[in-house]
Amino acid sequence: MVSALAEKDEAQALAWINSHPDDPHLDSALTVMVRCWEITQPAEAAKLIGRMSKTGRVKEAPELILTWTRLDPAAAQRFVDHTFAGSPEDRKAVEAEVAHLETYARDRQRP
Repeated sequence: MVSALAEKDEAQALAWINSHPDDPHLDSALTVMVRCWEITQPAEAAKLIGRMSKTGRVKEAPELILTWTRLDPAAAQRFVDHTFAGSPEDRKAVEAEVAHLETYARDRQRP
């Protein structure tokens, strides 16, 4: 639902998300918008990740962090510091996944 809306009108997709805060598929809907905004509006994407469940944040934050670090490393670090301040275990898991994604990207670039 949100995916189709986001392709046509991101504002409508976000309105749907905002009007369904208790939807059992909220993390999936937020993920669609995060993917739409992670390059062009990473700060807004970060706010959406902040609205996700704990599991959703840990799952979706690494890709945003990786992308955002290339654009604005200080802002990406502030996001990590703020989002995972109360959960060292989650922070460690997210940082490990970011490192994994960096290695994967580097390995794919090698001839």
